[in-house]
Amino acid sequence: MKKQMIPIGLIFILVLLAGTLTGQTKNKVPHEKWVVMAQGKLSVQGKTNLNAFTCEINGYTNKDTLSLRAGKRPEETFYVSGKLRYPVDDFKSGNAIMTRELKKTLNSAQFPQMTVQAVSLERIPDLQTGPQTVKGMIEIELRGATKRFPVICEMSEDASKQVYISCQRSLNFSDFNIEPPRRLGGLLKTRDELLVRLSFAIRPI
Repeated sequence: MKKQMIPIGLIFILVLLAGTLTGQTKNKVPHEKWVVMAQGKLSVQGKTNLNAFTCEINGYTNKDTLSLRAGKRPEETFYVSGKLRYPVDDFKSGNAIMTRELKKTLNSAQFPQMTVQAVSLERIPDLQTGPQTVKGMIEIELRGATKRFPVICEMSEDASKQVYISCQRSLNFSDFNIEPPRRLGGLLKTRDELLVRLSFAIRPI
């Protein structure tokens, strides 16, 4: 009995198909839409010429969603759409003066929200293997001005598939054309640099 030979052309097609499927797997998005959960924290840390201060917003009260999509090619990044919106008047700290000055500087009356826009992730981590670190890009809007920043995100997942994300980024008041707060005729001066820490949780829809 003669052994049947597979045509060379068919082998070539199968190889191409396997490569295409592999690329799709690399670019696979586990869930396209995620709802932002209530837990989380946004903190802004800064320094004056006299001391340090931290203003925080605990919890997340908006009903927002984030959408995730892959690039058209395996080497392209993953794109995110959706904003996290934080009421500036919700900032609190143990230093009432600095909290009041921060809200005044950010002009909470005219610009009541600070927003964090998710832009992209370099890859989708397999969180079943444990917490991972992923590079990403975000846009922060303060007092009507928007600035894009690269960030490094720590991501983890619990048994219910809820994903926890935390990141931090140093930025300056001047990045947003904002003059740092001053008091007492300029005797108390806030430094330009701030450290913004963000943590939140999302769940697939």
